[in-house]
Amino acid sequence: MSDLNSYGFGQTGSISTPQIRNRVLRNTYALLALSMIPTVIGAWLGVAFGLNFMAGSPFMGFIVFMAIAFGFFWAIEKNKDTGAGVLLLLGFTFFMGIMMSGLVGYTLNSYSNGATLIMLAFGGTAA
Repeated sequence: MSDLNSYGFGQTGSISTPQIRNRVLRNTYALLALSMIPTVIGAWLGVAFGLNFMAGSPFMGFIVFMAIAFGFFWAIEKNKDTGAGVLLLLGFTFFMGIMMSGLVGYTLNSYSNGATLIMLAFGGTAA
């Protein structure tokens, strides 16, 4: 029985209070909502300026994409407890918005209800 309690099982008290858990959940959703802003801006700029990095050489575009993405992953992990980590996360979401702009532009131009499809996908993500 003592082995069980040393791992925190079977105890009546909790590690965190409901207020702390609610604050963490609120902060998580706020960061998620905040990260949608640079994603939308990046996708909009990519569609507006016709940015399509993989059109010329898909293989090199993929290699560059992976290098930048993993660079962001590494930098975010190294700075996860600072304000720089949040800025790096927002930069990463901006980059992902730019990379998504090819698909968004194709959907807007190829389908008669392309804008509706994109807004439904955005609404489903934001909900």
